[in-house]
Amino acid sequence: NKVRAYGIGKLKESKNKLRTLYMNNNYIARDDASEVQLLMEAWSGHLLALYLADNNIEWGLDRIAEEMKRPRGIGQLHLEVLDISGNDIGDRGARELADVLHAQNNLKKLVMKNNNITAYGVGIMAEALGKENAKSLEHLDLSENYIGDSGAEELASMLRKNDTLKELILDSNKHGMIIFQEEGRKALFGALKKEVCELRQLSIQFHFVGDVLCSEMADVLKANTSLKTLMLGNND
Repeated sequence: NKVRAYGIGKLKESKNKLRTLYMNNNYIARDDASEVQLLMEAWSGHLLALYLADNNIEWGLDRIAEEMKRPRGIGQLHLEVLDISGNDIGDRGARELADVLHAQNNLKKLVMKNNNITAYGVGIMAEALGKENAKSLEHLDLSENYIGDSGAEELASMLRKNDTLKELILDSNKHGMIIFQEEGRKALFGALKKEVCELRQLSIQFHFVGDVLCSEMADVLKANTSLKTLMLGNND
């Protein structure tokens, strides 16, 4: 579809305030984000899941994050799921979402894949998730971003402090994109061996390191009893 500001405005006027709204793969651009913000305000208290993947929101995320940071209360937004994948939000967007995590504790699932986020932005997110007031999140997807070994080390540090996050998705892609390498894996897997880590699902797909990855994970599983689902597809 080609949903933009006009269509979003029409949705906002409807009497049926939805719980879940999918608007993936449209033409929602940075300038349309203000209408998304108004829609979120109009449906506050009702909307629980918002899917905006593969649009062109970029810095327009500032407006969406602004709505999510409003103080909670009767009639306020209680969003639990946000998918902002493929919107080129970069490190600036990562900072906005980190601020959201500080401001409210409703968000349970955050999908940020393919957004040109670097180790710097990952570090900001990891720092936020290490704080006591930002521990509502249970699912985080940072796939297809430029995490780097230093970003992976920041995530490892977060896992040693955060006992709420249950699912961490760190997939690369079929084109051979390198999101982190051996040192990053070493840091992450070291954190998974700690008793404080409560992660239930880990996905590291399309890293193309073959048996090396299995060997490293075998060492993790000797010490880790919390992990229940491990996804290592396409690592040939």
